[in-house]
Amino acid sequence: MCTLCMHTNELMTPKPLAVLVSHTHWDRAWYLSFPKFRFRLVLMIDRILDLLDRDPEFRCFVLDGQVVLLEDYLELAPDREADLRRMVRAGRLVIGPWYVLPDLFLEDGEAVVRNLKLGLDVSARFGEPLRVGYVPDPFGHFAQLPQLLNGFGMETFIFMRGMPQALRDRQVLHFDWDAPDGSSVRAYYLIEGYFNASALGHPHVIGRWDGVEPDADRAVRQLTGTIEKLRAHDPGDLFLLNNGLDHMPEQAELPGLLRELRERLPDLEIEHG
Repeated sequence: MCTLCMHTNELMTPKPLAVLVSHTHWDRAWYLSFPKFRFRLVLMIDRILDLLDRDPEFRCFVLDGQVVLLEDYLELAPDREADLRRMVRAGRLVIGPWYVLPDLFLEDGEAVVRNLKLGLDVSARFGEPLRVGYVPDPFGHFAQLPQLLNGFGMETFIFMRGMPQALRDRQVLHFDWDAPDGSSVRAYYLIEGYFNASALGHPHVIGRWDGVEPDADRAVRQLTGTIEKLRAHDPGDLFLLNNGLDHMPEQAELPGLLRELRERLPDLEIEHG
């Protein structure tokens, strides 16, 4: 390395990085019936496809880790299958890897294996699936899950519940999780949930804010507050921000809001990822 390059590297201090991920979490039936939720789902995916087409700055949207949502959608909107394939193959719409999000303690182990295999098979019809063991809202995990994920070529896992108390006490967010057979995944704990940057700039994380401009001052407070909570844990310079919540729509104004946040928070690198 040249002397100038070495000197420049010594002077440069990398900024902490915040990666903001746009997503939704979708129960197919809960406080509303399946048909009512699917009606909302179709409208939302229509909007997301149109948004991704018209705004290249809105980089991508994660469709909850379960590919069955595409089947639900296409039963009512079969004319948009080509648009789905185009966005998935471009990396703009992120799907899979599961067929449906599993409750890992209520299902037989074979059902969990087949769930993941079917999810990857269906995803492949559209493009490359998410190669992360993403289970945003389970109530615990069985010890062999790293072995299952490794068997399908996955080396990472993202989760919200079931963090061992010993690791909580050590204030770590990511760690190697080993299965009894020695299989291992790099696990990341969503300590603030999968909604720690939901409805950014709006007064509440739950609700539709169509036509309401986000407040940049509020967004700065929300973002810095979340980052301070994450900064107390290891790693203290890499922050995963989740812009979504149960049945909540896309935040279409996000690219403009992120430009303003970058200006107001010059010591933080913010990426829409």
